[in-house]
Amino acid sequence: MSVTADQVLDYLDEYYVSAREIAKQSGVSVGRMDELAEAQCIPPHSYELSGELTAVSAFGSYQLPMDVRRLYHPCVVSWIKRAETLARGRDLGVVAAIVREDFDQSLEKALQGREWPWPDGPIHAWRCFIDGSWTLCLKDITAENILGKECCRATIRDSPDRDADIEQLEKAVRDYASATLPFSPHEVAESSRFREVEPAIKKYGLSPLMD
Repeated sequence: MSVTADQVLDYLDEYYVSAREIAKQSGVSVGRMDELAEAQCIPPHSYELSGELTAVSAFGSYQLPMDVRRLYHPCVVSWIKRAETLARGRDLGVVAAIVREDFDQSLEKALQGREWPWPDGPIHAWRCFIDGSWTLCLKDITAENILGKECCRATIRDSPDRDADIEQLEKAVRDYASATLPFSPHEVAESSRFREVEPAIKKYGLSPLMD
């Protein structure tokens, strides 16, 4: 599938926000955002754009270097505000420990006694938090959305070819749709939506995804 830069830029403009705008909404500097992300208090930026612009006119053709642009998921604002509240009188290492503990506890609560959808439980979820993976696929980084997405994937993986529980699969797909963003055009072919969920919908005759 051929994907153009314009398609990707349109997607990013719709779902992501510049570092400057996130800083403005959060009441902090971009430098402070970098400090919080480095300390693992907030999710990092989702995308980094760089390259050259070709400008053509009657004067000629010019190859102009572009400044690096970082784009963030809008939900990072709430994580920044929470971290800054915790940082009053605390070292960022302490703040990060509190954020991690709250994150794990929220997952445990949302799990409601179910099995973890991954073998290493909350460790995997935290890795995806600090490397920015959740910002590429979730509408908001919440325990409910993380588990809604990943439990759907587990339900699909565990479904037998025969006698599948269609009602359970339908619910899993609804939970997935409720939790996730449509993936960027240049990444969709690598996504769980394309590789797992849509094939299951076709295989079991489920209702289509409704974003």
